Amino acid sequence: MVRQAVRDVRTAPPPPPADPLADPALAAMRPVVDDLAASTHQLGELMLEVMVCMGLTVPDHHRGVSGKSALNRGKTLTSSADWS
Repeated sequence: MVRQAVRDVRTAPPPPPADPLADPALAAMRPVVDDLAASTHQLGELMLEVMVCMGLTVPDHHRGVSGKSALNRGKTLTSSADWS
């Protein structure tokens, strides 16, 4: 469950649309949504750093281009009980 959440959070925010929004209320909220998307992405990065510090395995698709992780300690997070 945590891996899926991290995977969802780590999905890069979509690029902004090419044309501006016609509704002024929606246009005013666009920066708020962009900030929220950027913060969510940063939170996913932080969660991965915490997993590594706790000695948990970082999933393969989050290890970077080479697919190698020098910080992998072999443990895998399987439930919320693993956090304690």
